[in-house]
Amino acid sequence: SGPTGGLWMRTLRIASGRTVSAIKMSNNPEVSIGGYFIISQMLSYIRGLVSLDLSSNNLTAAEARVLSLGLKSNRSLQDLSLRDNTVGSEGATSLAEMLKVNHTLMHLDIRTNNIRGNGVCVLADSMSENGCLTQLDIRWNYAGESSDFVECALMDLKRFCRRNLQRGLEAFP
Repeated sequence: SGPTGGLWMRTLRIASGRTVSAIKMSNNPEVSIGGYFIISQMLSYIRGLVSLDLSSNNLTAAEARVLSLGLKSNRSLQDLSLRDNTVGSEGATSLAEMLKVNHTLMHLDIRTNNIRGNGVCVLADSMSENGCLTQLDIRWNYAGESSDFVECALMDLKRFCRRNLQRGLEAFP
């Protein structure tokens, strides 16, 4: 567990029995895949957490895959920021698989993550099965790619988010 393992567990023990609604862990590039495994485990059982910010942590595709495992079973998180990381198209694929089964996440910020055209397309495909996400920020990713399939995927993403927003508005007259 190393020198930071004890800190993680101590922090979780302090938080037990209390409601934690937001965690901001941005600008922590020293967090290892083991740290993301602990966060993933926490996400799978914690209730009440609605916002998680892991921006600018140098989060890789492998770490995004680990995080996605906990997000698949999470039932409270609504806002996730993974901005300014390095998840790439492989990490976007893991996030897309999570989006197929997660029914609480409403806002996902994955700006500046080196996601290429194929990652954008996989995200668009997953949105046909997601009825909750209303905002997906993917700006500053697919630089230099201007193909029809990427443009089509971007249009699909926008359409699915609008559909989900409209459904949400109709549910609360």
